[in-house]
Amino acid sequence: MVDDVHCSACPHTDMRKLLNISNEYGKEFNIKFNAMKYKWLAVVPRKRCWLSSQLDFCQFQVVATMLEYRRLYILVIIINSELSDKDDILRGRCTFIGQVNNVLCYFTRLAADVKYQLFRSYCSSIFGCELLHLNNINISTFCTAWRTGLRRIWNWPNTTHSDLLHLLSDDLPVPILTSLVAVL
Repeated sequence: MVDDVHCSACPHTDMRKLLNISNEYGKEFNIKFNAMKYKWLAVVPRKRCWLSSQLDFCQFQVVATMLEYRRLYILVIIINSELSDKDDILRGRCTFIGQVNNVLCYFTRLAADVKYQLFRSYCSSIFGCELLHLNNINISTFCTAWRTGLRRIWNWPNTTHSDLLHLLSDDLPVPILTSLVAVL
């Protein structure tokens, strides 16, 4: 049964209705839900951001187990309750840096053009970028990591101008790549 703890901050009525319907369906068709796998996330409009602090007090229960409240959740991309892309962009940046380091570590003796092909296929995953807000300030930190990775792969000096990197490597700059993926 769904817990009936009332909370003035969350749309508890609709959520409770949904959980009760699921619970009744499970009883009717002899389905056992693993309540440990349930989590809940609330997206609060910016105009009502004061509600976010009160969400910790909302409680929902399925199969006598309290559901865990999450402020962010990772699906394909990281979704947080403020609808910010920051966490996903920073995660992608860290993943990218690790992948570049792996290519440089394991394939150090290969020619630069072969390392670049590995860079393009192994490190250049911008999966899910069509969901990002390209005007987010954190995109620039990813672009900086991209340019640093290119310099390291090609063994170019750190003073190589950023505007020349995509020309020297015969590729498109990251903001254009992400825009193209978003359009395609």
